[in-house]
Amino acid sequence: MNLPPRKVAVVDIGSNSTKVLIALVNTNGEVVKVREDGFSCRLIDKGNISSAVISREKRKELLSGLSRLLKICTQEGVSDAVLVATEAIRTSLNADEIEKDIFENFSKNLFVLSGKKEAELIAQGILLEPQVTGQENFQAFDLGGGSLEIIDFNKNSQIVTKSLRLGALTIKEKFSINEIKILDEEMAKNINGQISSQLNQTKFRKDSTIPMLGLGGVVYFIRKILSAKNAINFEEKKEISYDEICELTHESLNKSLLEIINRFPDLPRDRADVFPFACLVIQGLMKRLSKKSFFHSTYNLRYGVASNLGNVVQGLSFLAKSK
Repeated sequence: MNLPPRKVAVVDIGSNSTKVLIALVNTNGEVVKVREDGFSCRLIDKGNISSAVISREKRKELLSGLSRLLKICTQEGVSDAVLVATEAIRTSLNADEIEKDIFENFSKNLFVLSGKKEAELIAQGILLEPQVTGQENFQAFDLGGGSLEIIDFNKNSQIVTKSLRLGALTIKEKFSINEIKILDEEMAKNINGQISSQLNQTKFRKDSTIPMLGLGGVVYFIRKILSAKNAINFEEKKEISYDEICELTHESLNKSLLEIINRFPDLPRDRADVFPFACLVIQGLMKRLSKKSFFHSTYNLRYGVASNLGNVVQGLSFLAKSK
């Protein structure tokens, strides 16, 4: 017997922002978006990188934002609201305190995903993407503030996933930032070495013929910047080339924060300081996997979690931690 679709919500607490997807999901795992919302809350900074502890101030800011998102969920009449967290919280020494804060304030459990589980759920979200329907092979990446998730899909074999600590915010906070130049050539060279070192340890196929998809907030803004730059409609600018990423990286070098903001008016101010690092990571990944271009997708982690919520029998067991 086919049950009617359920309205569910997935709250994704990321390193740079927290977002909610409210969607209708059926027992086949099909997801139809109803509404999305979110707020900026940077959980990774120099203090967090050095101490691995999220400050009390940041926790208060997070709780305030969550309160607003959960009120929206109530107004929308969702049957289930699930909260998941990724790199910033899973690497924090006080993750248990954050879980306790959330439960005491909202009577909600927080599911802190392992890197492997996050990548697996992103892969499930991508499989809902119309652009990959019927594709026997594809590769994808989701670049967040804290980590970089990579997916390699082959219809005839197991999906290969990997989570790397190459998030734009993580990379940025590991390096000294010159206020005059957010990213200079010497720093870029050092970062490229770190990116190459981590990517070279993966076993992803290096094949220019396999299509690639890119996910994440920064990819959305890259698409928006390039749409304006080329004077074309955002909906028409689905494909982003390696040469375009290299050009954006070059344009971001040796610039102050204000210069980056002025150069890329479509980029939010709270993304401007990590933008050069994000471009550098994407450029390194595309080079490593021999990609001439990739397609932007919005079928992300939240879609993967929502899809699983359609299976009422399994409940929330799919969020169990994996090693």
